[in-house]
Amino acid sequence: MAETISFGLLCITSFFTLINPLGTMPVFMSMTADLSVADRNKTAWKASVVSLITIIGFAFTGQLLFKFFGIILRLTGSAI
Repeated sequence: MAETISFGLLCITSFFTLINPLGTMPVFMSMTADLSVADRNKTAWKASVVSLITIIGFAFTGQLLFKFFGIILRLTGSAI
C-alpha cells in the first residue's frame, strides 16, 4: 500500500513539474484575455485534453522513438 501511494505521489509531482501550470498560467491568461469566461474555459479544456493525449502518446511510444532514431539513454547515479 505504501509503495502504491509513493508511486502515485511520484507520478503526480512528475506531471505537475512537466506541465508547469504556474509558468503557463500567465501565458494562457494573456492569450485568452479577450475571450469570454465560457470560451476561456472551453479553450482550457481543449488544451488539457490535447496535453493529456500527447503525454500518454509519448509515454507509450517514447522507447520506440528512441530506438528508431538510435538514441541510447544511460542514466547512472552520478548523472542524477
